Amino acid sequence: MYILYTAWIGEVTKLSQASNHPVVKRGVRTLAWFVLVGWAIYPIGYMCMPGGWLNTAFGLGSENVDLFYNIADAINKIGFGLVVYNIAVTSTKETSYQPTT
Repeated sequence: MYILYTAWIGEVTKLSQASNHPVVKRGVRTLAWFVLVGWAIYPIGYMCMPGGWLNTAFGLGSENVDLFYNIADAINKIGFGLVVYNIAVTSTKETSYQPTT
């Protein structure tokens, strides 16, 4: 809950607002969505475990646990990393020195 708080209205958001840089602001908001939505996928995998209500209700096997965790990991780790990379590259291009001719 603390990480969600800092990503949405806490320290991280306040720092991005203070930067007054549109790429950073937009990127931090995207990262906050990754935390919220991406982390919500993990409980689905947990509910597919033997004894979980998705396993019981829909007859999903334990192999689905790995599938949901792999999807969640791909979304969270790869997507999160690409957003951070995009923030760094885009903000660097916009603020880098441009010689005048």
